[in-house]
Amino acid sequence: MTREADIPYAEALRELEEIVSRIERDNLDVDRLVEDVRRAAELIRVCRRRLDQATVEIEQIVADIESEIDQPRLEVAASSRARNTHGAEEGFSDEEIAETDYVSGECEEGEEEGEWS
Repeated sequence: MTREADIPYAEALRELEEIVSRIERDNLDVDRLVEDVRRAAELIRVCRRRLDQATVEIEQIVADIESEIDQPRLEVAASSRARNTHGAEEGFSDEEIAETDYVSGECEEGEEEGEWS
């Protein structure tokens, strides 16, 4: 018998399904039933551990992706705030800062300060 830690998830699940199928038949041998139930319990533990490990890994991958996606947004927001609060220091006139559109960073022709395009 293979060490339970070395059994791949799909194989453990397949074996578990075979045990369930055997148990569902009417011609049960009591000694075999005890062995099957014991083995099924081991396989259920293996499957639960694998699922728990997969869940942790997937959550970490998703968190990493979200972190990567949010990072550029934070950089753009910080850059925008710096431009709007310190624009004059960075070569922008007060008039250019006031005309800056909140969405695109530019003001459409004929727009007043604070209008959205």
